[in-house]
Amino acid sequence: LKLLRIYRYVHPRPITEFIEHRSLTVDHRTDNHLNGLYIWSASFKSKSNSFLLGYLNKHGIRTVYLSPGPDDQLHEKARGFIESAKRAGIRVALMIGSNKLIYPDQRDDLTETVKQAASMGAGEVHLDVEPHTFDDWEARQQMYKDYYLGMLKEAAKLTEKHDLRLSVSIPTYYDDIFKEITEWVNKINIMAYGTSKPDVLNERIRSEWESAAHKINVALNMSEFASIQDLESFIDSLQQYRDYQGFTAHDLKSLMRLDNLYLNSND
Repeated sequence: LKLLRIYRYVHPRPITEFIEHRSLTVDHRTDNHLNGLYIWSASFKSKSNSFLLGYLNKHGIRTVYLSPGPDDQLHEKARGFIESAKRAGIRVALMIGSNKLIYPDQRDDLTETVKQAASMGAGEVHLDVEPHTFDDWEARQQMYKDYYLGMLKEAAKLTEKHDLRLSVSIPTYYDDIFKEITEWVNKINIMAYGTSKPDVLNERIRSEWESAAHKINVALNMSEFASIQDLESFIDSLQQYRDYQGFTAHDLKSLMRLDNLYLNSND
């Protein structure tokens, strides 16, 4: 606006002569690695669908784990987003992060969750259910694991009925139930958080990779990286151990922070 006001008082020449073109393209190699992204309700609410679709395309991200939350208005926004994403070749999984779903008496809520995903047009249900975060996890670990597997068994039946895929996010230490998990789901995001050492992470997920490599994506927490360069270096080092199928970024807000740092450093 200031430029336009000034322009009124100068010799009539094309205004483009006074403008320096600045590209906002995020030109870094994570586009070759990241194929999935978590988008939580707050981020989804704050960004337009057109912005999100453009952002996903620039990064080459083909799968979105979307949590629209309980807001009915966001549910309508999600329907439009899912429809547009499909046309762009992007898969959208409706992500549910309610830990109460593991309890046997919550099967009605699980049923409604799957129905909601189908009604929105999502092609997948993603359960980000984390009983290991419960305060009494250590004391009641086996019970919670049994509940978790029961939830997956029921979710698999429901998603099959509605012709949907089923995926989950799990930590790196569900080794003793991992094989059973693979029997019920199509895809697994292993939450590889909490270490900056690729060799340590590789060891943590070795057994999972060896038993079900085709179902595994490695989920990385973007807030644990200081820059895009650090993220790229970490992924490149990890890929030296084995050819991981892909990486999922947690989450949109944190990935955008890295993008902004990258852009500012190249001003």
